Amino acid sequence: MTNWYLSTSALTAIFALGFGTAVSAADLGSIAPDAPLAADLPAVSGINAKISGFGGWEDYEFGPDGGLVGVDGSLSIPLGQLFGFQVDGMAASLDGDFIGGAAGHLFWRDPSAGLIGLYGDWVTRDNSGVDTWRLGVEGEYYSGPISIEAIVGYEDADVPAFVLLCPARR
Repeated sequence: MTNWYLSTSALTAIFALGFGTAVSAADLGSIAPDAPLAADLPAVSGINAKISGFGGWEDYEFGPDGGLVGVDGSLSIPLGQLFGFQVDGMAASLDGDFIGGAAGHLFWRDPSAGLIGLYGDWVTRDNSGVDTWRLGVEGEYYSGPISIEAIVGYEDADVPAFVLLCPARR
């Protein structure tokens, strides 16, 4: 059972990592002489969105095996010069079970220095009854072409008793 729960949590974490890495600095590269300095750039240049798809195969020692296919995306919105908000979403099918989640980021960002913000997400998997959620603080530090990113917070999961007691899962 422990292996099944840990692998389910690991799968959930993989999806959540996509949410956590969605807020990242653009490459500043070489700036034209008339271009604004990085310190003058806004936290988010304008409303922008991205969407992507993914797929693969999941193989458990205890539990269902099956194909995985899904889509995820994000929408970033400027909140003035120094602040931004981003919402992320994900929907997938794993061997016919729905997996879905959402995340939100509220942050301060200076493209020449870094980012600090609040982060939260929630992921659920139908037919297992397992819900996972996280709350935390995220930060990024920019030094030329190098970015250092971190998220520190709290994670919890609601696991129904039937999942923990199921003999097939032990």
